[in-house]
Amino acid sequence: MVFGVSPDSIRSHANFISKKGLPFGLISDGDKQLTEACGMWVEKKTFGKTYMGVERSTIIFDEEGKVYNILEKVKIKSHVEDILNAIS
Repeated sequence: MVFGVSPDSIRSHANFISKKGLPFGLISDGDKQLTEACGMWVEKKTFGKTYMGVERSTIIFDEEGKVYNILEKVKIKSHVEDILNAIS
């Protein structure tokens, strides 16, 4: 099972799913409880500006629902290969 989580709104997720044709659902975490609990609401810096945002990460669970692996600071170009390597 695959799903994504972000603080974006349900409407934003629906638009993104439609636009990109995603074959999985997205969870709206507007209050950031899940994002913070997973340690993925972090301080970020861009062009010298500091702000809070989501660190793109993937959490892989085993068949029993236990965390099997965490891939942090995801790189889009190699992410599929990184996931396949992590589960093989």
